[in-house]
Amino acid sequence: MKKLLALLLCLALVLSFAACSPVTNDDVRGSVTQKPSVNNSDATDSTPDEDAPEFSIGVNTGNKWENSYLGLGCELGEEFTFYDDDEIEELNRNTMASLGETLGDDYLESIKDLDFFYDMYVTTEDASSTINVMIENHSALELVGFDAKETIEQSLPSLKTSYEGMGYTNVQVSATTLTLAGKTFQAAKLTADFDDVTATAYSAMGRVGNHLYSIAIFSFDPVKLEELINSFYVVD
Repeated sequence: MKKLLALLLCLALVLSFAACSPVTNDDVRGSVTQKPSVNNSDATDSTPDEDAPEFSIGVNTGNKWENSYLGLGCELGEEFTFYDDDEIEELNRNTMASLGETLGDDYLESIKDLDFFYDMYVTTEDASSTINVMIENHSALELVGFDAKETIEQSLPSLKTSYEGMGYTNVQVSATTLTLAGKTFQAAKLTADFDDVTATAYSAMGRVGNHLYSIAIFSFDPVKLEELINSFYVVD
């Protein structure tokens, strides 16, 4: 399980940076090349979360995303483009295709069985600032002993290596916390230089029921970074 979580944490940021590099406008669709695996060797017991709300995916409309299951929403101005529900579905279908999997015709049913999927993707026209939300599906057994802070700390070396391999310099990574919509999340923070411009990214990790989710926030602009962080709100 820890291998899966560490990979997802890196993946959330890798896709943000790959989409946002100032020297490329490559689409993030299909950019995943390796399917994560789950290691259950440290799982010893299982207790379902009976207080968790009923699972649902997010709704993307206009310049707003809301997911009642996660209890979060995000709204931004016209300079940001939210993938709509059809584009999110296409993103997930192409991502699964790159992993050798095919989603059924009933997308809403198929997505419930995926190991992970995109729930939201936001970008500026020049791809210099983005947010994406990814959700992991687990059994209660897989989440026994899960510790977000420990998982994030274990992911930092591979995260640093990933960005150095993409041509970023002065890559700095650390475990921290990030407050979104009044809730404090364990998070990874990354700063890195590209063509003498410094980018900053956060990947925050949360849990609802038997699902883990990561919120990756990226920007080359410190002002926009704060705008992205402050764009989240509570959804009942």
